[in-house]
Amino acid sequence: MKNKFRAVLILVPIFLTGCSAIEEPEQTKTYLIVDQTSNKAINAYDYSLDDNTLVRTISYDEREQIKKHVTYEYDNNGNLIKTVEKAAGAPEKTVTYITDDFYDDRGYLIKTVRTSSDGDLVETYYGYDENNFLRGVVEQVNQSSTLMKDY
Repeated sequence: MKNKFRAVLILVPIFLTGCSAIEEPEQTKTYLIVDQTSNKAINAYDYSLDDNTLVRTISYDEREQIKKHVTYEYDNNGNLIKTVEKAAGAPEKTVTYITDDFYDDRGYLIKTVRTSSDGDLVETYYGYDENNFLRGVVEQVNQSSTLMKDY
């Protein structure tokens, strides 16, 4: 009996050493959108507790089966650089993004251009007032739709 106990003590430190290399999963907060009439889940949104970025969305069908699952990856500046989308019954689709920022002589961001590997181009323009406060943002997607925000 004494020998079996020693074997367990030897194996436990080896096992624990092997487990120490496993990374902890990112801590997230989940928001679930539920249809009020049917009380069924429509979408789930997972946000990182570290930097409040969206890390995952899940869309559900009318039977509450996963219809689409999307994960998001960001660079150190918070720019979206990659999405991986998996729709039920379809192959996984990965889209990568390249973001270029343009600044004026004072160091103010005046334009952002985000190009995706699937051909989308989003140009965002920033305008400032005489006190250098952000006054407006204009976003143009593929030179077709335009979104304007006034501050």
